[in-house]
Amino acid sequence: MNDEKTSNDYQQSMETADVRMSLVVRKGAMIIELMKGGLTPTRAAEVAEISKNTVSNWIKRGLTEQRRLEQGGEPDLNEKIYMDFALGALKAESEAQSGLVLAWFREARQGDWKAAERFLAKRWPQEWGDNNTVKLEVSAMGMQSDAPILQSQEEDDSKKRAVLAALVEAGDLPSNVLSAWDKDDVIDAEVVEDDE
Repeated sequence: MNDEKTSNDYQQSMETADVRMSLVVRKGAMIIELMKGGLTPTRAAEVAEISKNTVSNWIKRGLTEQRRLEQGGEPDLNEKIYMDFALGALKAESEAQSGLVLAWFREARQGDWKAAERFLAKRWPQEWGDNNTVKLEVSAMGMQSDAPILQSQEEDDSKKRAVLAALVEAGDLPSNVLSAWDKDDVIDAEVVEDDE
């Protein structure tokens, strides 16, 4: 009787494993396709009607198997489907991102200045981003530090106004520039060239 129970338990566990593997294969393929379309793993899981924790566990399990194999371990056929899913999900995410970045880049190259501006700001935020940072260089006994200091928009605007005021005072800008700045108006200005 004990042998019969062990045999039934084994049979039941094999059926459960088959159902689980079938679920990973079916739902996993759906999730990968959704991720190729740009969805995150969490959103793809919602569409596939499984929990985000399940998807996260499948990915962790697959990456663990991949690391184990890279370290010289023997393949575990029960873990292969998780590894295939994890690698497929990572590839799908990369393909979706790279396709969109290339499309964005093409738009920028074809003269869409807004696309170019956004691409530059996202790709190289330190040089092109609108993040109101100021590079501060401090020199103390020959040492320099490039620590960014965040400024509020008001502080930034205040400094810009001070520069304009100095240029007006020096005679390099007309006096109505400051009132236009304060009112956010547009003024007519003439280009003045030196006779030198």
